[in-house]
Amino acid sequence: MFHNEQKLKYQDIKAPEELKERTWLSIEQHKRNCRMMVKKVTMTVAACVAVLCISGQLLQKDIRVSVNETILSTETLEIPFTELLESTPALVEYGRKQSLLIQIPMEIAIKEKANICVSDGILQIMDKNGVLLEQSKVVEISESQLIYWCIDVNTIKQAECILKTGEKEITYLLEIDSDTKTFIITQKK
Repeated sequence: MFHNEQKLKYQDIKAPEELKERTWLSIEQHKRNCRMMVKKVTMTVAACVAVLCISGQLLQKDIRVSVNETILSTETLEIPFTELLESTPALVEYGRKQSLLIQIPMEIAIKEKANICVSDGILQIMDKNGVLLEQSKVVEISESQLIYWCIDVNTIKQAECILKTGEKEITYLLEIDSDTKTFIITQKK
């Protein structure tokens, strides 16, 4: 009973209008501040994501490899034999065995020294006049260069090409599909 009386007395107390108004203004101000804070955090996160994406793209652009004017990325590139046979055929005979060597032109754009090695086949570096400068499984270049990866399509079914610059390493996998007569090049992740 005593509690009910106290409750009724408490409920009968009326706050001054000025206090009510200040309280509502304070609540509205708090809501605005919260919205502003959410906007600032959202914009900061968006800016961080943008910076990460841009820096990731810039790092990726430190090394750019293209084959037949198509930039190799994480997507698969398929090149028909005929496309490469027209530009770089080489039929070589070893005793009774014939080898069909195809040169895959790889334009490598770099900003620092790079080592390139292949598991199968050989790499050829030529000057602008087509004179062979270097031929090996491992080559080192210090500027953007056109390199030919020579592959014997009769004996090799799969090969890797590894590019190393500083701390970055990119591996390309080359598969030869004899049935469809295509080269399939993918970047290993």
